[in-house]
Amino acid sequence: MNRFLPFLFVVIFLLSACGSAPAESAQAPAAAQASGAVLFQDDFAQATTGWDRLLVTEGVMDYYSGGYRVLVNALQTNFWSTPRRNFTDVRVEVDTGKLGGPDENRIGLLCRYNG
Repeated sequence: MNRFLPFLFVVIFLLSACGSAPAESAQAPAAAQASGAVLFQDDFAQATTGWDRLLVTEGVMDYYSGGYRVLVNALQTNFWSTPRRNFTDVRVEVDTGKLGGPDENRIGLLCRYNG
């Protein structure tokens, strides 16, 4: 039985908003901003903002219809992506939506991802 994770619009960008760094090159935290300043946001209108683009038998991660789509076609499989940015001391907000598939699935944010 295929498992379908919801289409994630803004949620995936938040996967690293709490301090992730890409494995291939660590990035220093962004310079301090005024309290309440927006450090990063993405409406996924451009497919060049750094999120992973993947098309494999197990599923898909890609920009799709003004959002970011995560589709999992394999049991016991998880996908996640980060925008390859590093932040500290943040507040995160997200808009998500399930556009189809079974109700038994997962969605969430990762903070302090290090990989």
